[in-house]
Amino acid sequence: MKCKVGDLAIVVRPRIDSNLGMLVEVVRPWRPREGLWWVRSLSGPRLRRDGEHAHEGSVADSALCPLRGDDSDICNADQSVARAEQLPL
Repeated sequence: MKCKVGDLAIVVRPRIDSNLGMLVEVVRPWRPREGLWWVRSLSGPRLRRDGEHAHEGSVADSALCPLRGDDSDICNADQSVARAEQLPL
């Protein structure tokens, strides 16, 4: 997995487009076998799949890009930019 507890990360592959680019803190593993983390939003409430808003929730490790100085190549920036460019403003 790319993330670890305590990491700050950006949501780069959200299930809900409006959550793209949100800054989150990785709090704890949610379902380690499935690669899910329990995260806390640092960008305000995020939209859940049921339409509600929450400050915490689960996110797949594959949807996150950790912000660390030691491994800046862990996420493919080109894919993130390409995805962001597809979203309507």
